[in-house]
Amino acid sequence: MHIGFYNFYTAYNANRMFLSPESTIGDRLAAPFVEMAALMTRQGHRVSTIDTAPLDSFDAIVFLDYPTRLNRYFRAAVRRSAVPLYLVLQENESIRPDNYRRRNHAAFRKVFTWNDDWVDGDRYVKFFNPVDFTRPVNADNEDRRQFSALIANNKFSNHPQELYSARRDTLAWFARHAPGDMALYGEGWDRWYAPHLGFAANAGLAMLYRRMPRLPRRSAYPFWRGTTSRKRDILAETKFCICYENAVFPGYITEKIFDCFFAGCVPVYHGPPNASRYLPRETYVDRTQFASHDDLYGHLRGMSESEYAGYRRAIADFIASRGAGLFSGRHMADTFLEHVVGDA
Repeated sequence: MHIGFYNFYTAYNANRMFLSPESTIGDRLAAPFVEMAALMTRQGHRVSTIDTAPLDSFDAIVFLDYPTRLNRYFRAAVRRSAVPLYLVLQENESIRPDNYRRRNHAAFRKVFTWNDDWVDGDRYVKFFNPVDFTRPVNADNEDRRQFSALIANNKFSNHPQELYSARRDTLAWFARHAPGDMALYGEGWDRWYAPHLGFAANAGLAMLYRRMPRLPRRSAYPFWRGTTSRKRDILAETKFCICYENAVFPGYITEKIFDCFFAGCVPVYHGPPNASRYLPRETYVDRTQFASHDDLYGHLRGMSESEYAGYRRAIADFIASRGAGLFSGRHMADTFLEHVVGDA
């Protein structure tokens, strides 16, 4: 069976997401898709992006995030009604609201989503955002010289469930009270922004900086250390990671917390309200359980060596478990084999 894929983020097309684990927006984010393609190929199937072959050559097509009606490949695929179409909702509603307008799902036989409120076991199928299980790091490192770190790009959203502002609040607290205990990495932290003006104004500012790189710059955080492509390597030298998802939705878990796990770094996690359904509570410090940053910092600073070691043992046990395997490229391959190949 020839299964076609198309990624809304076009940098991954031309088969690149199956050939190289590297990503333009994160540390090896394409690695699970490389693993998935290899596994499906070994099962006797052909996997490629739909911009590399005639649409008539595909037996099914999977779109990663809603492609919009303006996309010529999507329009052509809809006209070929004999080829079943599938949709994977990866980005959350605060980033891609059109992903979550049900009228946009009419053309698809099934929709794969992490959103537990939508999963019905029939048309809406549970999908776990896959993470890279293939690159080992020094997770056993005991010499964690950095107390805490936050690794993320500076972004804005007007959505009521966004967590970008929560990241900035945490960074502002550290800048005032414990700047020596934080290291910040990521893009956009050295630009002028106007948080009170919301998403549109800040998106415009970001565009201006891209076009005019000599515009004045500033950093509100003395511990900003620039960008990095070595996220897990940095976390392997860090005791705690401030690990907030981009937004809060049921079942929305991304690679962020797994980057901490694989590096043996204990995450301070703010994620979905049902996070403990998929991630054992003893593997992370739950940010929502602390009324203030003072309380959180006091807890982290006062944590005994034995308690910290307990978190790390729980993390190692979880990574070796079947539950963690749900987030692997192998499980993603099994999901597509069951619901795409199985339908055929």
